[in-house]
Order: sequence, then structure tokens, then C-alpha cells
Amino acid sequence: MSFTENDVREGDVMLMMYDEFSAKLIALLDNGIYSHSAYYTGSEVAGVIRKGLVHQDLKGFLADPLLEYLDVYRFYGDKDDPSTEMGSPDWPAAPVTQVCKNYIDKGVSYAVDELYFFWVLILMHDAPKTGEGRKMVWYVINAIVFLLDQLDPKLHKGMICSEFLTRLFMENDAFPKYALKFSDTYTVSGPPDEDFKDAYEAVLQALKKVDPELEKKIEEARKAGVSGLTPELVTPNNLRHSPSLKFMGRIKGSGSPEQA
Repeated sequence: MSFTENDVREGDVMLMMYDEFSAKLIALLDNGIYSHSAYYTGSEVAGVIRKGLVHQDLKGFLADPLLEYLDVYRFYGDKDDPSTEMGSPDWPAAPVTQVCKNYIDKGVSYAVDELYFFWVLILMHDAPKTGEGRKMVWYVINAIVFLLDQLDPKLHKGMICSEFLTRLFMENDAFPKYALKFSDTYTVSGPPDEDFKDAYEAVLQALKKVDPELEKKIEEARKAGVSGLTPELVTPNNLRHSPSLKFMGRIKGSGSPEQA
């Protein structure tokens, strides 16, 4: 039996792709098939998408002509235990939804500065040709944004969609019960991209002088094997492959993520 928009329920995670150049670029550097993510509150889809935190009813969200496809994932405390499914008696979505509603009330801007560095890196180099190269680019971008924050915190106030979603599962009163787990999402094929490796190492040297603890976080994330990433380093592809999220179905567009 196919999963439809009528089967979407509070707490579901939505991963999607837009038919835009910036969206395609995000997916390329992320080694994935999604550009954005959102959360369903039970009445609205909420996510930091394009211009900031948007929230609207599901039908209106799906009607966006630039929305190419949208897949629904559901949180499980343990995928092998159906009783840990989000929405079951012992796993209500309310704690996570409340964090989302708090953000809606407060408002969140989109971190356009992070996307800016995508454009700079792409203009300076050919797109990375391996998973390792794309992975390095992502962490270089996050490291540069952090360095700018140290110079002037006013430069970076927003967050990207996957960071927003991760914070919902992290900042609720029931944490760490609802904490998202992550695994490596990059398949390294062939030798590393030396240009990006040099840039990555240069940023790491700068980070050592600013915050040794952040360098440690980035190194742990680069190596993968960690159960949790700092929210700023989570990508849409990390969410797709999270051991905590189970694919439920595609409610807009053809095909399936399993075919990608």
C-alpha cells in the first residue's frame, strides 16, 4: 500500500529537492539527492528554506512548482523496535514539535553566508570529483563561517535547513531520547582532490588558533563513525542516511530514493 500525503503525521521529517541551480549544487556537494529538509508539526510544514523559516499547510507546500520531489521519513528510537516509532504511546512527537513552534514564534533567518561560500569554491575550482573532496568542501565552508563568527557574530545569525531540523531533535525537554544518530554518507572513490585537501588543511591550521575544540568536532565528523554531529555540520544527506530515520514514502514526484 503506497504512502500518501494523508499518511503524513506529526513528527515526520521531510527531505526534498527543488528545481533550482542552488539546490542542485547543494545536493552535489553533499553527495546526495536532497537540497532541503523540513518538519511536520501536525498542521504545518516548517523548515528553514531559501529565505528563512517558512511554515505552511502541507497542500500549499506541495503545490510549489519548484518543488521537484519530496520524501517523508519517520523517527524511530530503534528501527528494529516498532514500539519506538514517533507517534507511538511512549514516543509522542509533542516535545520535538514544541521546539519547532518556539522557533516559529521567534523566527529564524537562512544562513545565506554558508551558501555564498559554495559559489566561491565552485567558481575557483571544478566541482570535486570524489566523495572525499565534496566532504572536505562542506567542512571548509562550516569552518570559514565559524571563523567569521569569531570576528563578528553579527555576520552569521541564521541556520540552514538541516541544522534547524537537527536542533528540533536536540533541544527538546526529552533529549537525548529523541537525539538523531548519524553515519558516514560519503563513498570515497579514487584519490582525494588535492586542491580541496590543501584548502581544508589550511582552514584546520587557522582553527587551531581560534578554538581547538571545534577542530576536534570537525575532525570527528570528517572521519565519521560518530553517532552524533554538531548541528552546524549536519547535511541533508546525513539526515537521509540517519539510523534514526526510516523512509516512509514519496508524496511528490516520481521514483524513490532507493533508486538514486
